[in-house]
Amino acid sequence: MAAPYHPYYLGPVGALTAIPLAETVTPDIIPVQAVNSSIDGTATVERFGTKRSWKLDYKGLTEDLESILTMALTGALAGPLYLVDPLTTNLLSPIVATAGSTPGRNPFTTSVPGLSADIVAATAPFAVTPGHRNQVTSVNSSGVTQTLWTPAVPVRPVVHTFSAYVKASANVGVQLSDGNAVIGTASTGTPSAWTRVSVSATSATGTLLPTFSVPNGATLQLAALQLEASATATPWRPGGGVCRVYVSSADRSSVLWPYRDNAVTISEV
Repeated sequence: MAAPYHPYYLGPVGALTAIPLAETVTPDIIPVQAVNSSIDGTATVERFGTKRSWKLDYKGLTEDLESILTMALTGALAGPLYLVDPLTTNLLSPIVATAGSTPGRNPFTTSVPGLSADIVAATAPFAVTPGHRNQVTSVNSSGVTQTLWTPAVPVRPVVHTFSAYVKASANVGVQLSDGNAVIGTASTGTPSAWTRVSVSATSATGTLLPTFSVPNGATLQLAALQLEASATATPWRPGGGVCRVYVSSADRSSVLWPYRDNAVTISEV
């Protein structure tokens, strides 16, 4: 029995479209760096991270895919273009999924000025799965309930589950919003040991936004965050399942329709 096909999805927010099955898919990771020179000419290399690309080879293109690619290449699509990688479970960005484990990067924003300064990468190691190292700690001393949220994620109109490992000194609310309203809620309780909480919902807007409501005087610790297209939480995986992209090339060996022997390259912004 053939393995089930899990398609890539490509499109703007609210209009992610399944890409037809390619003959071959070649993912790649490209180092992103800058080279600076000092006054005496000494070169310094600053490496900021990586960008990904996907090369899809087709014997022939469908009219739907040809239309999407043409609009993407000409800038006719409304809004930024996103790609959902079916081989990556966790749809959160790697920075958010690993709860700020990269020094100098803060994955969260806050509704109250000043709280972000209290969100720091903890120094004690913590591993839900091999490779995970740090967690984020929020200390709320502002006098009101604070809201932390991760960046919004473009999603398909199917049920998704957000999960995180938490420690909390008070009951913290966990919500999923579609950008217009809260569509799923849960609460942490007051676990003193690492405990996983999850909340599921289906977005009608093509966007999901996980948030935490931290009561005044409470301390919340977070680790191993995950958003996935599933009705239940599955084992944590590194993030990167959704990224903003552009179609960098679409080559073909014929000039007449139907086009044959096509190579499409999609690159991360």
